[in-house]
Amino acid sequence: MKRIITLLSAAMLCLVLMTACKSTQQATTSVTYPEWLQLQMKVLNDRHSEITLFELDGAPYYAVFVKGPDKSFDMNRTTIYDTNGNVYLTLGGPRRPNEKELNFFQNADNKGVIWMSDIAREKSNSLHVMP
Repeated sequence: MKRIITLLSAAMLCLVLMTACKSTQQATTSVTYPEWLQLQMKVLNDRHSEITLFELDGAPYYAVFVKGPDKSFDMNRTTIYDTNGNVYLTLGGPRRPNEKELNFFQNADNKGVIWMSDIAREKSNSLHVMP
């Protein structure tokens, strides 16, 4: 009987520790984006758009992609902003990348897409549906 009580106590302790670790982990992974970026997210939510986080020389950069009208890839635009919301690069249209653009993409670390508009998310989900 004593062993059963000891085992149950150990199991309860493990559950408490696992729950505490999980809640701490969740709290530290929540991210707050700059106010200007949150505003961009609200404004762009009704358009097909995505935001990708890059890191260059230890500083975050946000690539805001906005899709143009269908069948007009030359109207797609990506604007890369520094952490203060200043335009760092503007990409789009049928032209060759310049040296600053090449340097950015060769040296920046792509951290992945951090936000998708509702429209982009719906389109992305519809592409992954299995028949």
